[in-house]
Amino acid sequence: MSLLSTLNRVSEFQPEPFVTPMWNPTMRVLSVQSGIPIWCDVTTRVPDWWSVTPVKLNDHYTASTLSPAQPWQRYTFLDQLPRFYVITLFRVRENTWLCVPYNAADAAQRHWLYSTPREMYLVNENISQLMCVSVRLFSDVLLYESPARLAAETGANYGVAQDIIRQREVELERRKRELERLEREAVLRGSLETRVQQHLDFMGADMVQWEEEGEGVRVTWEYEGYRHTSRIARDTSVLSAGICLSGTDREHNLSTLVATIQEARELHRFDMPRESYV
Repeated sequence: MSLLSTLNRVSEFQPEPFVTPMWNPTMRVLSVQSGIPIWCDVTTRVPDWWSVTPVKLNDHYTASTLSPAQPWQRYTFLDQLPRFYVITLFRVRENTWLCVPYNAADAAQRHWLYSTPREMYLVNENISQLMCVSVRLFSDVLLYESPARLAAETGANYGVAQDIIRQREVELERRKRELERLEREAVLRGSLETRVQQHLDFMGADMVQWEEEGEGVRVTWEYEGYRHTSRIARDTSVLSAGICLSGTDREHNLSTLVATIQEARELHRFDMPRESYV
């Protein structure tokens, strides 16, 4: 086939309606017809399976009409995709559920690692929590197919072992607690760093370095060209001033410590009690 005949075939090509899943309101979907790829912009108010009639608009295609796909069209589409069995967890949107793989080892071999919960789209039937269902993998998206008939399809029992379900629940709860802990630490760190910065700004000092250390933080700051390092508690009291304050370190906060160290430098003394630096 010559280049000219190929160009003529493409220019004369009239796309036919095709079926596509729409899990987002606006998507660019692909249909390959007679070896010619068609990218079509589709917008719908309801995520579902749709029959799309494409029409060319300038240099791209858009959907001129949308009609609900027939069940046989949906299953014909799904039959071309690889299958997973999953356990439902809970509904996150009207037709979207969170799920984990029924067989974690099989899922890991197919790049679904650590049994991480994923969303399952276009659930068009009444299903319940902790139910085993069949899904199809479309690119990186899980599309709902039907309740799993494991006895007929895989030789397994219909019921999912309760210990597997409990393990999933325990793991999800552990991950939830870990995420909450990390969020609390991030908030606490941000709040403490802000308070320390405010103390330094009040004295005109600059923060050079910040490092978590045990119950507090190690702060390196600079004032009038001199650098100093101190350990600060989470209430911004001083754990260790870095100079001798005769055991009165905790009576200081970072603001008074900056002033005290500057006065000690002017006196050329770093070994006197606090009352000597007033």
